Amino acid sequence: MKRLKGKTAVVTGGGSGIGFASAKRFMEEGAFVFIFGRTQTRLDEALDAVGAGMPLGRAGNPDEIASVAAFLASGDSSFMTGSEVFADGGKAQV
Repeated sequence: MKRLKGKTAVVTGGGSGIGFASAKRFMEEGAFVFIFGRTQTRLDEALDAVGAGMPLGRAGNPDEIASVAAFLASGDSSFMTGSEVFADGGKAQV
């Protein structure tokens, strides 16, 4: 049963231990999960282990997400209304 289908989770410390286990369980339950941590190699290993299924074949980096946030906060997005912006490497389209 996918109790978390349609939900989004942000897991800090998701590269190992409790954070990784939580991220994995949330994904199994259907959530779209963002994993954050301090060590890139651990995050890469976690991504490989959960098979996070990213169409671009990699996790996004903080600068890519920050660029989207800056766009939405700027006047460049002034004509957008009621829109969802997926900065997820294509995951929402799968």
